[in-house]
Amino acid sequence: MINKEKPIFIIMSLTLSGLIFLTLTLIKYQDILLYTPYLVSGGVSFALILVTFILSKKVLYKGNQRFFLYSIWAL
Repeated sequence: MINKEKPIFIIMSLTLSGLIFLTLTLIKYQDILLYTPYLVSGGVSFALILVTFILSKKVLYKGNQRFFLYSIWAL
């Protein structure tokens, strides 16, 4: 049986590590004000993925898998 949570963890960890790497790089080169919209959009996308995962976990626990699929397609 395939674990359905693994791709979400991979996406979340890649997004978070990319945000951390981008922030540290921009702080090093002091161009953080120029690229702030990218950081904000990355943070918002990470928050959306996290909220989707939490909601889908609660809904999947009740046995409804359609919401989980629709929320992933919406992203």
